[in-house]
Amino acid sequence: MKPGPASQAGGTRIWPRRTRAAAVVMLAAVPLVLLAWLFKTPGWGLAAGIALAAYLALTWQDLRRPTRRVVGAMLAIGWAAQLATGAAPDDLIRALSANAIVGVLIVACGLLAVPAASPRYVAELTRLVSGTEGRRPPLGRLALVFWTGHVLGALLNISALSVLLPALGGARARDGRLMRSLHRGFGLAGFWSPFYATVAIVLIAYPGAGWPGLLAATLPIIPAAFLLDMGAALRHGRTALARSVETAVPEDEAPLPSGPRRRGPSLWLAAGGLAALGIGLDLVMPGPTLVWVIVAALAAALIWMIWANGTAATWDRLIRPRLIGPPGMTLQANEIAVFAAAGPLAAGLAAILAPAAGSISAVADAMPLWLAILAVEFVIFGLSHLGVHPVASILLVAGALPAEVVAGREAVFAGASLAGYTLTLLASPFSVTGQVFASLTGASPWNQTVTRNIGYALLLALLAAFWLDIGAMALVGAIS
Repeated sequence: MKPGPASQAGGTRIWPRRTRAAAVVMLAAVPLVLLAWLFKTPGWGLAAGIALAAYLALTWQDLRRPTRRVVGAMLAIGWAAQLATGAAPDDLIRALSANAIVGVLIVACGLLAVPAASPRYVAELTRLVSGTEGRRPPLGRLALVFWTGHVLGALLNISALSVLLPALGGARARDGRLMRSLHRGFGLAGFWSPFYATVAIVLIAYPGAGWPGLLAATLPIIPAAFLLDMGAALRHGRTALARSVETAVPEDEAPLPSGPRRRGPSLWLAAGGLAALGIGLDLVMPGPTLVWVIVAALAAALIWMIWANGTAATWDRLIRPRLIGPPGMTLQANEIAVFAAAGPLAAGLAAILAPAAGSISAVADAMPLWLAILAVEFVIFGLSHLGVHPVASILLVAGALPAEVVAGREAVFAGASLAGYTLTLLASPFSVTGQVFASLTGASPWNQTVTRNIGYALLLALLAAFWLDIGAMALVGAIS
């Protein structure tokens, strides 16, 4: 029989040499990438690029076939365009490392899944969402699911689903309106959270925006998006709404009891501590916000794991390569590969689109700002329906917009790009988030995204366009 990826020998898990090497290279790349971002020197950038290239080579066989095609196309287009303009080999390597920081962010946030995936936290969220004996009013339960999914999703990223989904019960609970509110609340976290890789890409694409400016442009939209969801829920009628969020589930699908109290902080204390650490580091330390967000996530994950499991168990979890961000390094490898290839693609697209800058600028100046913002949103959203990864779409738009159009309005166009990305999460059958929620509800990806969310997504797009035009500029200016 052909051996699997790992075998047991005397109670010790033995991993293939290539997998162990990939884990070592990824862990070595983390400090190299952080140093490259802090000091911005060619040497550190080249070292980070070489480490990332080695990681991609070691994990290439683990990538899904569609990911290999996408990454291959992004690298080919980006590097071909750069070579046509006379780029040197070391320039190509540094282009690969340009977005390496995003791969480190994925690793840091993935580590949070290790302590978060605990029966104790499932029980904690079950009590919050369901209320005493599962009798929380339906509309109140929907509101709590929306905001719990949003807040935990913003702080723990995809790790939040490891505790949120079991807390909502079995398949019966996942087939109704409850999962729609969770999908919307969770998807909107990518609109602003610094723990999302797409936010990092947007801040790289629009360096003048800055995280405070981006918050001013996007955060005010979230309460209005929540009210839109609650309004949609009320349209079901009271009886239909109560039935769609029925709390009873079969015994074999109910969440496991929490059992004896385990070590570790409350889930909310852990998430709040992560946010406080990230903000505190950013306020007192020099350097890009993204670096301190990553440091905060790595430190919080390590402290949380040691607090909950002890030093020996934590070390055991860390040295097993495929547990670097469960459910496995191979899942992370797909995301890291796409974001790494985004660096060469961005440089190549900028070279390709540079001659058309004058025409694009003339068109942008001839239309109202809200209409230009709406165009940015729907270009990103529309490209997703052609199978284009949102990162490539965001970089394509950022590369196409001339500097004179964006100057002084970086936060607005960054917010427009994230609005387009959020529409993709909510209403594109090709988005990973939409496919995950479709698998959880038993619906087809088209039904889960387009059928259930397209009206909500279109209203959200209009709301974002008018806010970014009318109110965001004044608020960003006040903060600056």
